Amino acid sequence: MFEKLIKNISKDWSVLDKNEMKSYVVSGFIFLELIGLSMALVLFLIVNLPVSFVIYAVAGFTLAAVLGSLIIYNRDWFDEKYGLFYEEYKGISYQGLILFFIPASIAFAFIIYPTALYQGGIYSAIGFSLAALYPAFFMFLRINVYKNENSRELLTEDENGNIITEHVIGYHPAIYYIFASLISCHIVGFSLMKVMEGIVENNIDAYLI
Repeated sequence: MFEKLIKNISKDWSVLDKNEMKSYVVSGFIFLELIGLSMALVLFLIVNLPVSFVIYAVAGFTLAAVLGSLIIYNRDWFDEKYGLFYEEYKGISYQGLILFFIPASIAFAFIIYPTALYQGGIYSAIGFSLAALYPAFFMFLRINVYKNENSRELLTEDENGNIITEHVIGYHPAIYYIFASLISCHIVGFSLMKVMEGIVENNIDAYLI
């Protein structure tokens, strides 16, 4: 059964028909669920986290699997709307990667929430889980910046009509997502935590007065 599962998700989903796509989506969903459950159990046993961590982690991977399945199954719509694929090579585009960062960041937030709740309390849990969502959603709002065309060679002409090749610094979304997540889960997370603490404390003081 596991071999069949791996075989199904190894297919090129960009060329599958609707019937094959259904099998691919179901297999991918099950595979992600197994990964989420395995990772949650391993961390639960090694780090000695509460049982709620396993529940949140599985819920996060379930939501991520659903969103990822929707993107894959509706590939034509997402390709037309956001440029899911790139014509010059086989596979998804830089913009397509950003679309998949969203469900990945949601799963990450569901993992962070119970961990931060166990270690630092409710303010920490909310602040850092929201911070985990920030990079992917902000990149999505600026999705056209990460077009593949922005990472290619540009051919221009000088005043004499000579062709000049200019190398443009690329905007590979994976690099930006990693760095943004590292910064967000520290600076943004702490900032959100402190802001929420301040708001609650001020409201309590105002109520007591």
